[in-house]
Amino acid sequence: MHKKLTLTFDNGPHPVGTPLVLQTLAERRILANFFPIGEKIAAEGGEALVAAVKQAGHRVGIHTLTHSLPLGLGAPGFARHEITEGQARLGTYAESPPLFRPYAGKGILGPHVLNQEAVEVLQQQGFTLVLWNSVPRDWELPTHGWVTRALEDIAAQPWTVMVLHDARPEAMEHLGDFLDQLVLRDVEITQQLPDWVMPIQAGVARHPFAALVAPANA
Repeated sequence: MHKKLTLTFDNGPHPVGTPLVLQTLAERRILANFFPIGEKIAAEGGEALVAAVKQAGHRVGIHTLTHSLPLGLGAPGFARHEITEGQARLGTYAESPPLFRPYAGKGILGPHVLNQEAVEVLQQQGFTLVLWNSVPRDWELPTHGWVTRALEDIAAQPWTVMVLHDARPEAMEHLGDFLDQLVLRDVEITQQLPDWVMPIQAGVARHPFAALVAPANA
């Protein structure tokens, strides 16, 4: 069966990791989706890195303002602040409709990811919620170990939306090897996001996502 892969990169921008990822992708003419953290965009050199990502043809969404706590675990007002202020840091580099990737904690999806406040903000402000079905844990040692896990995920499903981290330069040193192995396996790499990975699209609920929303009394 023909396999497809959509690459996404979270937790940047990073002064070493982001340029490394951009160079590796450019050498292979691959486009991806980046989800930087708002506070890192606002830090010194952050905006220039996001500009470089955008100029290279990659799509850019926001991955919360602080990446400090899953939205479903926050106090009232936390989710709204994380989404709206994060998006404000992204500014003119945002897509239309804007893309939002939630913080889940080690990539584990569950009712801690969102709450009703977060859902309301995403819908009111016309966001597209972008999830995933592969997190090969590129933060673990050894730094090349994620490559095997990523290849296993791709082999196990028809279309993989993978979370990697340009904020992990030591792991991204192995990105080129990973991509070259995909060529040998005839995997199609696309920037496109499959419909099912976006339960909210331009503010409209398209697929069920109740399992991602904390109970109202939590």
